[in-house]
Amino acid sequence: MKLNLALLFSSAFALFGSIHAIVTDDIKDCDGHPDPHFKNFHGVYFDFQSGCDVVLVKTEQIEIHTRLIQQGRYSAIEEVGIKIGETTVVIEGNGTATVNETEYFSSGYLDLGGGFNLNETSNGWKVGFPEVDGEAFYLSMAAGSGKNKGDRENRQLIDGEGEHSSYMAFNIHAHVSLFEESEGLCGSWNDDSPSPAGFVDREGDQMTLPPLYPGSFYSYNATALGENWQVDTSQGD
Repeated sequence: MKLNLALLFSSAFALFGSIHAIVTDDIKDCDGHPDPHFKNFHGVYFDFQSGCDVVLVKTEQIEIHTRLIQQGRYSAIEEVGIKIGETTVVIEGNGTATVNETEYFSSGYLDLGGGFNLNETSNGWKVGFPEVDGEAFYLSMAAGSGKNKGDRENRQLIDGEGEHSSYMAFNIHAHVSLFEESEGLCGSWNDDSPSPAGFVDREGDQMTLPPLYPGSFYSYNATALGENWQVDTSQGD
């Protein structure tokens, strides 16, 4: 199995080219792209190589999961799912979008209610969040390519057997008004611990600082954090 890296990285760069690099108290970004590499809401880079569903963000209003699929020593982002109230949107790396388990074919604007919407973009999909002072906030997802097959024993937002033909990159451009109480792999929004911040477990405890990922000068090995935030239906995920 080989990834089409040219297509994957061109999609990722198209997605991340507009990312806001400055982290403020009110506006933050969480990103994930091929391998996969992550950057949390505090601008900290880390890697989590696994084959499972994980909780990226969890608040009282929304929840965002991603599915990782194992590729030998590495893994890839296969799907992203977001639950907004009673509405669940799942985007696959091959460009398929489902809304409450029904495939959505239109390339137009879909009002999800409460200021949320779904739009197809030139390289994927975007779930829009309520605007704040005229500025747009969103979950943006870009597609790449490759092929593998897997299944998951513990899934909630993302259903099915995990057989797809593409992999993904994502960006969550978030405002404090919606994400202030967020927790998950993207990091606790209000974590004020010294850098690197955001490594907070389900119990709200700061996790021991992980080592740098082998061969990396800046990205942390977040295996323990990822395993802690693996989707667990007994935890209400």
